[in-house]
Amino acid sequence: MTAVKTDAELRTLALDIASGKVFTSNHIPSDDFRRLPTVFLPLALLDDAARQAFVANPPALIYQYWGVDMTTYGADGYPTFVSYCQLNQEEYDRFRPLVAEAFALVENFVAGC
Repeated sequence: MTAVKTDAELRTLALDIASGKVFTSNHIPSDDFRRLPTVFLPLALLDDAARQAFVANPPALIYQYWGVDMTTYGADGYPTFVSYCQLNQEEYDRFRPLVAEAFALVENFVAGC
């Protein structure tokens, strides 16, 4: 079990996602989620007990920074990471308004506002 992310950590992650530094499970269309284990390779290596626990209590967001533990791009165009980070549902609920705010900041900056 990982420690709960602080608000500061979530704000940093939100800014990093808005600035394109992070690949997330949200980048994969929901009808293509079967690819999740090929993008975040440790998911493909879960034993049965770990897989059952993952399915019973899935993370709300899986992510990794570009270039961190990234091996290559697959034939499907998705990156492959040999590690991943995650947010649980409580963290994700706190994170969602922060990432929306971060995207708005980036868009306003680009627009010159």
